[in-house]
Amino acid sequence: MTEIHGQSANDEWWIDIKRGIDQSYQLQAMPTTAYMQLHNQVYKHCASARPLQFYPNGNMPQPDAFGGRELYNRLESQFYTHLIELRDSANDIHGDDLIRFYKTSWEKYHFSSKVINGFCHYINQYWVKRAQQDNGTNIYDIFTLSMVKWKEVICETFGTRMTRTCLDWIENERKHETIDSNPIKVVIESYIVLGDKLDNIQLGENNPRTLSVYKYYFEILFLQESKQFYICEAAKFTSADSISEYLKQVAQRLTEEEHRVKSYLHSSTLGSLLFILDDVLIRNKLDLIYAGAEILLRNDKNQDLAVLFTLISRVPGAIEKLKEIVEKHIYLTGLQAIKSIAETARTDVNVYSTKIIEIYNKYISIVHECFGGERSSFIPALDRACSKFINKNAIVEACGTSTKSAELLARYSDTVLKSKKVINDADMTKQLKEIMVVFNYIDDKDAFQNFYRRLLAERLVYELSASIDYEKMMITELKVKCGFFYTSKLQKMIEDMDIQESLRAQYRQYCVENRLRNTVNFSIVVLTTHAWPFTTVFEFTLPLELTSLWTNFTKFYRERHKNRKLTWFHQYARCELHTNFTKTKHILQVSTYQTAILLLYNDSLELTIAEIQDETKLEDEILLEIICILIQSGNRSHNETSKNSKA
Repeated sequence: MTEIHGQSANDEWWIDIKRGIDQSYQLQAMPTTAYMQLHNQVYKHCASARPLQFYPNGNMPQPDAFGGRELYNRLESQFYTHLIELRDSANDIHGDDLIRFYKTSWEKYHFSSKVINGFCHYINQYWVKRAQQDNGTNIYDIFTLSMVKWKEVICETFGTRMTRTCLDWIENERKHETIDSNPIKVVIESYIVLGDKLDNIQLGENNPRTLSVYKYYFEILFLQESKQFYICEAAKFTSADSISEYLKQVAQRLTEEEHRVKSYLHSSTLGSLLFILDDVLIRNKLDLIYAGAEILLRNDKNQDLAVLFTLISRVPGAIEKLKEIVEKHIYLTGLQAIKSIAETARTDVNVYSTKIIEIYNKYISIVHECFGGERSSFIPALDRACSKFINKNAIVEACGTSTKSAELLARYSDTVLKSKKVINDADMTKQLKEIMVVFNYIDDKDAFQNFYRRLLAERLVYELSASIDYEKMMITELKVKCGFFYTSKLQKMIEDMDIQESLRAQYRQYCVENRLRNTVNFSIVVLTTHAWPFTTVFEFTLPLELTSLWTNFTKFYRERHKNRKLTWFHQYARCELHTNFTKTKHILQVSTYQTAILLLYNDSLELTIAEIQDETKLEDEILLEIICILIQSGNRSHNETSKNSKA
């Protein structure tokens, strides 16, 4: 403390100022007139410097030449005396009472110091600034001077004891006891204010604050004890079976600590505090947390998985192991699911793809819900798992061919696109998107295209498609995924079908113009070579009833397309025959080959296989297969008729 020299402390000018200081400390009301009198008293004293002409050669006077040094020293002495008295009055106060005493005393002192600083404005502006320029950091503005004295007397006396009590209160709060945190908040605020003033002196106004007082008296020990508290708490988590409870506890602790910092600590503490929690409660327990993740996945605990992901994401690099766990779980789940439907899939080609879609939908939902949303870094893990179990599983291995998944997906697509059930565009779009999801995982996409093209040909030729627009939608999806060349043949097949109605109209007009009488309702499909999966042409002689139709259309087409060649694929044609030999009329849906054989019986009741072959020119194997089918169909029809008669 600076020693007072010169005039007596009983000088009238000082008596008035001291009285004002005492009033401020006692929080006595101070009228404006009294405040202004104090302000004027300070001004008069500071303005009592020697006139400039007394300084030789016109040199500027030194700071001590102005009347501020004595006032500054007296103010410093007064702050010190007041704080010594305050300190001595609290020597027998401990624990909670000490914190409350500190809170009340600080609030009064802090407020009073601002009042004193206010009526000492003149000395701050004129003497202190000049003294600081001359003597560096040993001179402070009056408010800062009061703070420095508080730190020297009160903080250095009670700081350690107060911090101990504050930490005890915080531990009680962590144990879910109710505390009054306001006194702690005031203590912390006082440390921050004191540190800010010291930093301002040492570093300058425009440099970042170091919070030196706050860190020294509180933060360092607070972080140490926080770490020890949570080490003890984490030690209770010893089994992955209690993962759900532990995750909730950690999440709650993080929330509590964030709230604690926001409520009564400095915001800069949050980063260091959360790092400790992440290290102790998460990083050090990763093995148990990973084991718990497998349990949560098996039990579909999605909410807990979301919490687990959020917590693990706080530790750099920790989610990579979690991705491996998720990928392995999806893969094994997929394998088991496919194995469970292996028997059913023998008779139901759709169950395979629907099961895959079901698995995918389940886990893409989990990824979105639990692991970071639609742009989750877990999506590649899902993709890898799906790709593995789709391309190699019990059904694929049982068939002995790696293209089985491609075939079954193509057949499922065929079922969807042939469905005659009432379905809106949104539902169909959803189903096609799901098909494309599985398609993305198929390794042999060329095999899928081959299967799909054959089934598409059947749908188009036999008019089995639910909608040509849906067919186009599917091809567009494939084109987006695999490019133009992958779908060029499929696209050409659709284009061929688009022009069929126009071609048929032209042929009908041709028949009218040439007075051609067709005794049979006739429809034909002209397809582009190489686009369609029809390559084998079998020798076959049309029955006389159909020969004229063949001749007329061939002539019509060649007249319009002289450089084109027609190749007839009779094996893909269908006919509708009406029976005339039974009381009840029957309509038979048969192939062209079957038609040729059945029409022979209009002229003869009995025919040998050789006679049939001579008329139709069908190969032995094909002919025998067709005859067997007709016999089996006849037996079924006879049995059904017998049963109906008995009924």
